[in-house]
Amino acid sequence: MPKYSDDENPNREAGESSIGSEVKVIHGEKIDVRINHKKEVPRMKTELNVSVELTGSAQPRGSNRRLGVDIVVILDLSSSMSCSERRRYLQTSMEFLIRKLCPIDRMSIVKLTSTSGAERLCPLRLITEDAQGDIENMVKSLQVSTESGPANLAAGLKEALKVLNDRAYFQGRKPAVMVLSSSEATYDAARVPLRDVPVHAFAIGSDYTHHVLKEIARKSNGGTFSVLDLKETESMSDLSPMFSECLAKLLTVVVQDLMLSLSLLKENSANGAEVVDEGEIELVTKKGDAKYHHQAESDETGSMTVSLGNLYRQETRKVLVKLTLPTVKEEVDATC
Repeated sequence: MPKYSDDENPNREAGESSIGSEVKVIHGEKIDVRINHKKEVPRMKTELNVSVELTGSAQPRGSNRRLGVDIVVILDLSSSMSCSERRRYLQTSMEFLIRKLCPIDRMSIVKLTSTSGAERLCPLRLITEDAQGDIENMVKSLQVSTESGPANLAAGLKEALKVLNDRAYFQGRKPAVMVLSSSEATYDAARVPLRDVPVHAFAIGSDYTHHVLKEIARKSNGGTFSVLDLKETESMSDLSPMFSECLAKLLTVVVQDLMLSLSLLKENSANGAEVVDEGEIELVTKKGDAKYHHQAESDETGSMTVSLGNLYRQETRKVLVKLTLPTVKEEVDATC
């Protein structure tokens, strides 16, 4: 069997371009804020998109930079996942997990079917913005097995451990395995030696007792077991408490219940320039992003508050807002 030594180098530098943009970075004790917008706009009333990125600081006071996490996710695609609601839940759970990671973390995907062996779908990839999209699209395109019977979880665990054991880059990194399954696995899976790797098992739906998943998580080093109940989940934000125990072991919470408040200045002048009319502020959500913002509220003053939930160390949350800038009668130097 060939060795999996094709994991991406976690020490590579990622380039970034901001040509034609003004970037302002504010370093706080717990959060770094990065604001990106155009350098120049017309004096007439105009719309301006502003990107606000909030990142959990790498080194909050009194703590060290967290280790990068290498996660192999085992996805159950056996016939038990033929229900469209379960497939949707699997996809939504994966999107949630991917968005909680950052570019120092890596993820690999292993697919399970009912009787066939496990298949690695991708090597350990750094969770950059491009990788997030690639993995999400990969998961959405997966087909459920037509074979009857439980998922071959033993083969999946062996494949996941091989991915971790064959890593070319492993020093200073934290390994973990996640299982998302909706079927009752056979007991041979509980006999797979896990060594020191934690296994975080998530049972999709409460149709089974999931004795094997519980046993695998219990015998692993620091593993967890949770039931993801479809009846209790209506949006992405509802997943947060279900994954909280697992994420707390892998990542570090920097801020709980993060709230971002945005407002426009209400003075009649901007740095001495006469303002002719009023501006506006509006939250912009890209396709599929609305479910990651727990709540967005605007008041009569034009201020806006976005509730973002827990922010983990080095996790980045992006909020895009559209500003309608007022007309000014002369050129003005304004700061964001």
